[in-house]
Parts: sequence; structure tokens; C-alpha cells
Amino acid sequence: SSFGAWVRAWTPGGGPGTEDERDAGADAGAERRKRFKHRHRNMRQRWVLPDNFPSEAVTEAYLRPTTERYDADACVWGRPDLHGLRSFCLHKFGWQQQKADEQLLPMMRAFEQTQSQARLSSYFKFEHRFARFASERLRAAVGMTAADSAAAGGDSASAPAA
Repeated sequence: SSFGAWVRAWTPGGGPGTEDERDAGADAGAERRKRFKHRHRNMRQRWVLPDNFPSEAVTEAYLRPTTERYDADACVWGRPDLHGLRSFCLHKFGWQQQKADEQLLPMMRAFEQTQSQARLSSYFKFEHRFARFASERLRAAVGMTAADSAAAGGDSASAPAA
């Protein structure tokens, strides 16, 4: 490959050479390749490439990844199967029904309470916010008051705008 040839062509003190001139073509990626080569011109001396670089197996895996086919009938959104989950926990984790129920029943109660999609943040409790916002609009967007922002790291008047 041309990348492999470029890496192997390193010589001490070898400044811009014919590889840069070859990249002066009209294609859209030529400028990006030129910047990459310039930024990495000294680092490439430490790179070690195998003789078979690039590996045909890696290239093939990149171009044609092995994926599973999506079966629309196999994925159904609905009430979780508590009996199936208990069985899974027994076989995979060795949990008896009591241990599985300790973990599963709160989840089942939460599922029964709402059938709408919740926000990810609703599953986490924030005892302490980590950011402070000077912007009233940003504070309103994340649901913070000025007092919350001040508690996170100083008063809102001196807080940097985000």
C-alpha cells in the first residue's frame, strides 16, 4: 500500500520528498493526506509494520464486516418476561429466585408505572452537579436553578458561560 511504502521510506533528516509531490494530485483527500504526513513525519520512524501490511484479513473484515441479519419479528417491545429473566439469571449468574427477584421486581414495578420512553437521566440520582452555568437559558435547559449552579462551584455571576 502507499501508506506502508511511506512509513518504510523514512530516512533520518529526510524532509519533504517525493511522497509529498505524489500527493499533490487533484483528489479531495490529497490535502488531508499531506497534512497527516507532515504531522507524523518524525513519528513514523517508531512505527513497525508487518511485511504483509495491510493484512488481507483485516481489509476484508473492514470492507465486508460479519453482522447478524435483522429480523423485525424477533425484536418485540413489550412487557419483560419475568419467568424467562429468572431462568436466565439462574443459568447465567447462578442466582436463585430470591436473588433474581431482588434485582428484577423493582425493574418490573418501574416498567408498570410508565409505558412511555424515559430519559436516561431519570435512572440516575445526582447528589451533586458537576457543572456551573452562567447562562440562564442553559440552566433552564438542564433543569438547574441558580442555587444549584452556585453549589456546583461558585456563584452564577462568576461562572463561565457554557
